[in-house]
Amino acid sequence: MGPNGRPVQHPEIETFAINLFDKFRSEGKAIPMTVLREKTKTFAKTIGIDIECSVGWGSKFMKRNNLSTRTKTSGKQQPPANYEEAILNFQTDYVRTIIAANIEDPERIINVDETPICFDMPYKTTLEKKER
Repeated sequence: MGPNGRPVQHPEIETFAINLFDKFRSEGKAIPMTVLREKTKTFAKTIGIDIECSVGWGSKFMKRNNLSTRTKTSGKQQPPANYEEAILNFQTDYVRTIIAANIEDPERIINVDETPICFDMPYKTTLEKKER
């Protein structure tokens, strides 16, 4: 039932979304509303239901299931156990590449640390059950 006492229009979609939420949170993973909406929309299409899973749907879903959005406020990512070895390997490979390419002009070497690319970007927000 929704907060207004009416039954949910597509209970199978509701069940999928809450199970997805439970799965992510039980594994200690963040699940922002955007991810939940996108995965739920994809699931709905696979079972032949055309639903938008809009921001409004997400808000009502959160209200129906007593969820809120939380932001992680502390903690940092730890470097991999072998990060020192990885740095040395990168430096060695980089020097070999420079020598092999016969690059002698310093102007042709760029500073790549100006544009970080993170392949393991943690989500800033997640859904969480409200405490009563």
